[in-house]
Amino acid sequence: MASGARPHIDLPIDHAELPESTCWTPLALNAPLRRVDTTQPQDSAELARWVREQG
Repeated sequence: MASGARPHIDLPIDHAELPESTCWTPLALNAPLRRVDTTQPQDSAELARWVREQG
């Protein structure tokens, strides 16, 4: 895809501002969720350990 063909595609979305017609709802995973700041370095071994512990 050409650079700039879809401007702002990577900007965060405030889901509270989406109109109801978008039918957006959070995933109902019924499982642990771990948020990771992907803009910072992470300890992948520690993350892998956490994932294994959830099983």
